[in-house]
This record gives sequence, structure tokens and C-alpha cells, in this order.
Amino acid sequence: MSFLFVDYDQGAGGEYFCAQLSRSTTCRTLEYGTYDTGRTKINDLFDQEFLRKFPRVTVKEPSSDLYEIVPTHRHTTLAKTQLKDVKSIRIANPVDNNLWTYLKHQQIKKVLLACLPSTEHYIGELRMLAREVGSDHWIRQAHISMDNAELVMLSRGIELTEENKNTFINEVVGEELTEPEYNYDLIVPYEDLFFNTVKIEQQLLDTFGIQIADNWLSAYRRGYDAYLTQT
Repeated sequence: MSFLFVDYDQGAGGEYFCAQLSRSTTCRTLEYGTYDTGRTKINDLFDQEFLRKFPRVTVKEPSSDLYEIVPTHRHTTLAKTQLKDVKSIRIANPVDNNLWTYLKHQQIKKVLLACLPSTEHYIGELRMLAREVGSDHWIRQAHISMDNAELVMLSRGIELTEENKNTFINEVVGEELTEPEYNYDLIVPYEDLFFNTVKIEQQLLDTFGIQIADNWLSAYRRGYDAYLTQT
């Protein structure tokens, strides 16, 4: 059938979206785990290569009769040039200021300040960072108890002080990103994940023939409501 790339930025809940979407009868079900931080981590056909900053693409074929779900951070264009039969979904960043604040809160809580959920994920992160910076000498100083922000800082030679960490996090979450210039088959506004899930369900059915397994989209609104009670 086709690859179905789900393109999103950190904090948007993209891996949860991929995991749950893959449970549909027209998709190959992905292996995934949900961890104490609330984060979902999946195992896709490319071992999350398209979530890396500089992907190294190994050409593979999708399932013959099912959609092959693949998460990506802004590499759909690359996928389209390297692979056959690429379909695409973009979870667009929010326009609403309150939801933008929430997305960044999620990025900090679930990604930057979270430790890797398993030894396997930890080792994979070290390898990815070493590839990005072109050096692995810093790995001797790394420890599995370090959160993602600290590992990135360590790999880049940034001294692990509280001040430096706060500066680093502020720079990451403050980065302004325009939407990718790509003709996606379906663009899902971030706001719809919370306030218009019926529309998303219909669009998935109309665009890809995918009927979602159950009301898993409601988890986005539940998470947001819980956040609002704490702020």
C-alpha cells in the first residue's frame, strides 16, 4: 500500500497520534510504549530515523495491503524523494496562544526535562547525538539519569549548570518555526485535536479510507483540561 508520514513538531503528541492511528484496520499496527511522563514512544519501520535532525534513509517498502505509519519532524519532502508511495499528514502548530503555551509546556515536560524511558532508548539517543555533533568523546560523561536537555547540552559541550540549562531550554522553546512548505494530503490544525475531533475522524476516512479504532483522540482534550486545572 503506502507509507503514511505523520509530520509534527516536538510537544504536539505526534507519537501518540501515530501509535493510535496504526491500530486502525487499514494500517500496520506499530509497537509502542507509554511511560510515566505521559510520553508515547513507538517503533516504526525506520527505527525513528525520520525524527532525527539529519536522517539517513534506507529505502524500504511499505506493507503490501496496509498503510505503514511513520513519524517525522519536517522530513516529509525527503521521504517523498527517497521512497515510493508516500502519503502525508501534518499536525500544524497552533495559532491559538493558549494552545501554543500548552504545546511548549508539553515539549518541556515530556521531552526536554524527561529522562529516556529505557536503556534501549537511552543508547539510541546517545548514538543519534553523537552522529549529529560528529563526536562521541562526551558519552563517557553521560548517565541514564540525565534528562534530554542535559544530554543534548553535554553533546554540544555546554557546561551543565542550572543557568545554562534554563538558557538552553528557553532557546529551544522560543524558536519560531514556520509551517513546512509541502503539499500534505491532510493538514490537521492543532486546535482540532482538542475541539473538533469529529472533523478529524471524517477527514481521515475521506482522505485515506482510515476509520479510527475508537475515541482515542479525546485524550488530547483530557490532557489539556488537566493542565488547565494546574495553572
